[in-house]
Amino acid sequence: MLHGLRRVGASVAAITMLGLGVIATAGTANASESACPNNSICIWTSTNFSGNPAWVEDASTMHDHPNTYYQTSGTPFGGYSTDNTSLGRFCLYDINKDLSDILNARTAGNISNPADTFVKQC
Repeated sequence: MLHGLRRVGASVAAITMLGLGVIATAGTANASESACPNNSICIWTSTNFSGNPAWVEDASTMHDHPNTYYQTSGTPFGGYSTDNTSLGRFCLYDINKDLSDILNARTAGNISNPADTFVKQC
């Protein structure tokens, strides 16, 4: 009987490990999102954090200069991903510096506004 329990225990352990493997795999689906350093604003030129961020800025620097518009690129992005790993709130602006999107603290996701060109503390 003890031999049978060991076999059942080993099977349960194997199933549990298999289940953990699936959970770990699902957790790494957006592995590129982790490419954004802590306390930073990161922008990818594609959706779902594909590849490396195209633009990274330290949020502390932006916080120290709250009236500065940081240009993210020479041209507005199309659909893209953003990650705000800071505790601050930052706003996205179009080429005319009109508010278009808000990046709340510790949020990440896809944004479809093709006109975003600048980032500034808000």
